[in-house]
Amino acid sequence: MLKKKIAFGTVVFLLLITTIVSGGISTGTGTDLYLEEDIRGSGTAEDPFVIASFRGLELLGNEEEGYPLDAYYQLGNDIDASLTQDEDYNKGQGWQPVGAFDLDSTSRGATNQPSEDIIGGFAGVFDGAGYEISGLYVKQVEPIVDASDDYPGFFHALNGGIVKNLGLVDAQFEGQDNLGALVSYNLGSIKNSYVEGEVVGNEFFGGLVGINLGEIERSHFKGEIQGQSFVGGLANYNAGVIEQSYVKGSIKADKEVAGLVQYNVGRVERSAVKGLAIEATAGVGGLVTVNEGGEIINSYAQASISGESNLAGLVVVNGYNMDLSREGLVKNSYAAVKVSAGQDLGGLVNFEDELPGLGSAIVENSYWDVELFGQSQSFGGEAKSTEEMQRQSSYQGWDFDNVWSIDGGYPDLQLKK
Repeated sequence: MLKKKIAFGTVVFLLLITTIVSGGISTGTGTDLYLEEDIRGSGTAEDPFVIASFRGLELLGNEEEGYPLDAYYQLGNDIDASLTQDEDYNKGQGWQPVGAFDLDSTSRGATNQPSEDIIGGFAGVFDGAGYEISGLYVKQVEPIVDASDDYPGFFHALNGGIVKNLGLVDAQFEGQDNLGALVSYNLGSIKNSYVEGEVVGNEFFGGLVGINLGEIERSHFKGEIQGQSFVGGLANYNAGVIEQSYVKGSIKADKEVAGLVQYNVGRVERSAVKGLAIEATAGVGGLVTVNEGGEIINSYAQASISGESNLAGLVVVNGYNMDLSREGLVKNSYAAVKVSAGQDLGGLVNFEDELPGLGSAIVENSYWDVELFGQSQSFGGEAKSTEEMQRQSSYQGWDFDNVWSIDGGYPDLQLKK
């Protein structure tokens, strides 16, 4: 018995010596040992923390271990994060989102927009360098203790931070409200990044981002979304800029659903819904549900919608925003959307929210496929046959040299040079 104890102790001693010699780092998180090959660098722009394993990824934003929220991080290779799906990992709640924060208000709408004054969040740079994180699982923390718990995602929040060149694939996200798969609360910049997988929530959530007060550029969500109401394929709420981004896959919900953005008071430009199937009862827009003083420019929806009432090919409500003193604008955009069942339909826009004496919504040079949609009524826009929709000469004032292209089908967007 004594020999066995000595042998075991010798093994442990040798393991510790080996770890120290090889540069091992003990994080104080139980039995986990993080090695230099898991994460290396100094966290500066010139020498970012390079993450090479899932164990290294777990250190992202861990300030107690010397990996602050305002540092520079970069993936060194693809990362397998399927361990987060294990019921024993983090008490079954999956990945612990990065960038905890606090805020004063979470209210919706134009009168009380989501707060731009938050404390905390990720303020650094996370560069995926073209690599992917696969198998990530996130489940909303229960019970909810603070604001961050109510905003699950890979990142809780970006507060001036940047996420770029990153892909999350075979991902699974489960939450209640305010969910955003990549970033729940964006006050930063998301560029050339995407999420492909499944997102299940309740209300006020989006496939890529929950609330966007920053920038989303050249990014997409592809996969399945399920929820109840106030659901956007890319984002729930946009008061920032969304450019050159798209959604593809399916959405199943009850009401107030949009292919790209549910509630828009910001700018959507050169963005699209591509081959999306939407099933919901009411308040369904192919691209946006409510465009209240927002701008939708050079964008389109190609989708199928199955619903009961208040459906629109592009935008359900296009209205004036009193706080911004600005009309809702739809310009150089189109809808090629097939509708199954439903009443109270609008081919391009279903309803114009006009405020007498203040202003009304604007629709310029925008069209819908009347044969596909089966409805000739719309608050703005012009109905075209399928054949006309696939002819360049039908699109007055559109830039087919730099913005659009067309080749035997509906127009598509060129990448911005």
